[in-house]
Amino acid sequence: MSSRIVAILIISILIIHPCVLSASTKKPGVTAANFLKIGIGARPAGLGEAFCAVADDANAAYWNPAGLAQLKEFQLSTVYKDWFEEIKGGYLGYLQPSDNGAVGVSIIYLNEGEMQEIKKDKTVVGTFKAEDMGLTVSFARALKSEFLVGANLKYINQKIADISAMGVGGDFGLLYKPGKFVNFGLAVQNIGTKIKFVNDGFSLPLNLKAGIAYKNKGITLALDMNKPIDNDPLICFGVESKIGNILALRLGYRHQTKDQKLDLYESSSVGLTGGFGLGFGNTYFLDYAYVPYGDLGDTHRVSFLMKLTPVEEEVPPLVIPPVPPKEVPIVIPEEKPEVEIKPILPEIVPEIKPEIKPEIKPEKKPITPIRPELLPKIEPPVEVPSEKVIVPKKQITVLVDEVVIWSGPGATYEKLTTVSKDTKLMLLDDSKKWYYKVLLPDGTVGWVCYVFVSK
Repeated sequence: MSSRIVAILIISILIIHPCVLSASTKKPGVTAANFLKIGIGARPAGLGEAFCAVADDANAAYWNPAGLAQLKEFQLSTVYKDWFEEIKGGYLGYLQPSDNGAVGVSIIYLNEGEMQEIKKDKTVVGTFKAEDMGLTVSFARALKSEFLVGANLKYINQKIADISAMGVGGDFGLLYKPGKFVNFGLAVQNIGTKIKFVNDGFSLPLNLKAGIAYKNKGITLALDMNKPIDNDPLICFGVESKIGNILALRLGYRHQTKDQKLDLYESSSVGLTGGFGLGFGNTYFLDYAYVPYGDLGDTHRVSFLMKLTPVEEEVPPLVIPPVPPKEVPIVIPEEKPEVEIKPILPEIVPEIKPEIKPEIKPEKKPITPIRPELLPKIEPPVEVPSEKVIVPKKQITVLVDEVVIWSGPGATYEKLTTVSKDTKLMLLDDSKKWYYKVLLPDGTVGWVCYVFVSK
């Protein structure tokens, strides 16, 4: 069943791919919600935005939501973006893993600052603001250990001056892990409705992304290829080197085609990215990325990631009480008081001489033989088993108050009585797993849980 689902997903992406190619306008800036093109996270930015097949932290919700299914910790991610021309942005995301997959929620915003309102005759009549916001709900799960799928549902809102517009979109991702070191990723970003400003509607910035990543011994190599709806293909490459969980160094490059290299981007540094990460134990991670844009200026991104390992509840073992054995009465020998033995002096009795009688010989009679079958049968004596006497092993002490004494080895038996702290008991049997057989000071025999007494 899972293989069929994966096959359907791959075919769907192959069908979407030519649709993206045919719908491509090759005119940058003709789509709405272009703030969705700005990547999330300082770590992916430092890798040249080659993160589709890496997708191993909470930032995967943007790059490839299928990667969320491989995470085992609760994660909280925050990002601050210092863009050019006083444009500021931020991101806040939360991920919660579970046995059935992973669920996440995130919000992204972009504040483009104040801009001048200019008429056709180039007269400045005032200023206005532009703001963008997107709310995303993510879900991912593993169909098999090597096949992961994920999807995003987005609510998009844009505001320019007093005019607002909204739309709904989504992302879909697939992550394939055939081995321990290599991953393959596919993602379709920003599928959805048009965003309508006044009378005109604009499509979302649809993008098809594919990537491959190699990870081994702290080294990560990643390669992504993007096909946006409004531009030529873009190839991204990144490398990361980790020194334990303390330091990570990153370098990336975004290869731009001729159509993408406008006159503003003639600087040789355009496309090159870099950054580093600092780890504080296995919980807190701080990342920085530097991304230059030529004459437009340099941009900086700072992100903070917190990972919390979920606490697994200990399930108590299922204890099936054993069938109680037939009780054997215990006979405890009573201590008998010592009796003083006084010597008995013999009484002086006068000697009496026996009377001598003449011997009388019995008359001999003939013996008549007795037949054996007429003899009575003599049954062998029945051996009465002696009562088993159990000798106490040693004395034990009750550790807490109100300890229950049971009639058998378990709480399912009848409650006999309770004893208080420091009561002395005689240990008779400690062969059971959880309960001791004890003798109370009043002579009562019962069972007590071993955790409440000192042995």
